[in-house]
Amino acid sequence: MCAELTAPAVRDGHDGKLILRELAPDDFPALAAMRRDGELQSLLMATPDAVDDAAVRAWIARRCTDPGGGFRVIADAQSAQAVGYAQV
Repeated sequence: MCAELTAPAVRDGHDGKLILRELAPDDFPALAAMRRDGELQSLLMATPDAVDDAAVRAWIARRCTDPGGGFRVIADAQSAQAVGYAQV
C-alpha cells in the first residue's frame, strides 16, 4: 500500500486526472459554491457562520495565510478547473 501512495505521479502532485495546485483567481466561483453547499460542509464537519462573497473570501484568505496549515485546490488535470480543495 505505501508503495502505491509514493508512486512518482502521486508524489508529483498529480495522477494524470487530478492535480493539487495553488489558488488561482478563477477558482473563486467553484470554491464559493463548495463553501455554500451545506451538505458538503456537514460532511467536512464545518458550519460556516456566513457564506456571502466577503465571508468566503475571508475564509480563503485565512486558509491561505495560516502559518501552520496548507490550502490547495484540487483541479481537473485536463481543464485545470477546480473540483475540490484540501486544507490542513
